[in-house]
Amino acid sequence: MQILFPHIQNNYQLQILNNNENISGTIAYFGETLLETKAGNPRVINFAASGVNNTADSWIKIDEDYLILGRDTFGRVPSYWTQINQGIWFSSHCQLLLPLLSSPRVNLTALHNYTCFSYFPTPLTPIKEISAINAGEEVVFSCLNNQLTHSKKIIHQWQSLPKTFNEEKEAIPQLQTLLKRSVENQLQGINNEPVGICLSGGLDSSIIAALLVKLGVKVRAYTLEFEKDNLSEYPYAEMVAKHLNIPLVKVSITPEKIKKDLIKAVRALDLPFGDGVTLPLYLLYQTASQETEMIFNGENGDQLFAGWTNKPIIAANIYQFQHPEYQKDFTEQYLQTFHRLYGYEKRIFTSEIYN
Repeated sequence: MQILFPHIQNNYQLQILNNNENISGTIAYFGETLLETKAGNPRVINFAASGVNNTADSWIKIDEDYLILGRDTFGRVPSYWTQINQGIWFSSHCQLLLPLLSSPRVNLTALHNYTCFSYFPTPLTPIKEISAINAGEEVVFSCLNNQLTHSKKIIHQWQSLPKTFNEEKEAIPQLQTLLKRSVENQLQGINNEPVGICLSGGLDSSIIAALLVKLGVKVRAYTLEFEKDNLSEYPYAEMVAKHLNIPLVKVSITPEKIKKDLIKAVRALDLPFGDGVTLPLYLLYQTASQETEMIFNGENGDQLFAGWTNKPIIAANIYQFQHPEYQKDFTEQYLQTFHRLYGYEKRIFTSEIYN
């Protein structure tokens, strides 16, 4: 990509992985950590954002008949692809594929999804010609009679265990073991350098902080403090930091700071992401990156333990209770609680897009 499109700016080192005569062309790789390259048939290239050994967040398999692009269950590394003539181009960054397209078109379905959820749900992207790969899925490309086709294969899917735990005394030690093992895996290769933790004082980040301390790591906590008229998490983070006896760095967030760094934060994103905490976290990570190369957080705790999913349901019920004249189908009410621009569409979109 650097050779073909020298105007593309990126902070990744380009590595040429192979000059195998059995594979036409050269496989190039963008990324922080190269895990392994396996010779043989098929050829597999794994990529891990965390650098954890024996972990693949994204992978590429190539043999004589197929190209397979895969993504892990948690979706920690994005993966995008586009077809140009008889060629498949793919990347972990959507914007790296844009210069390949002669006339990219906005995906209106994706735009509508963005106004509902503040992000682009896979397999949609803002660009009609570019697709994203779902987490826990592989896309298999094949060429038959000189015709390029692709199909999807689900490789991991969330499901209940055959045997579930009904007793807390059984479930708690199992959960503790799994959480500890997960944190230990992430610490592979860490020697004596400090490790950061984004600490809100809530359940998820506090548990991760406690596990890091228990594992004997040097921990530095970072927390956000908003202006006094807003709800601040700092007092709770301070309580946890004192209990764990770890230093706490407070990152103050003001409207002036938001205004100053808004454009920088937008440019740092590969795709638009409309969550209100995006820019405060951008400022927090900027501070943390000056002192540590690895930082943990409590993200995805809600999703893993089915907490976040309940919020729109609660909001829908409150909305129905306070506005009985609008009582409709529950599914419709549920979706309306997601729609960030509900009722403002005509004021925001052009008439063509609105239609």
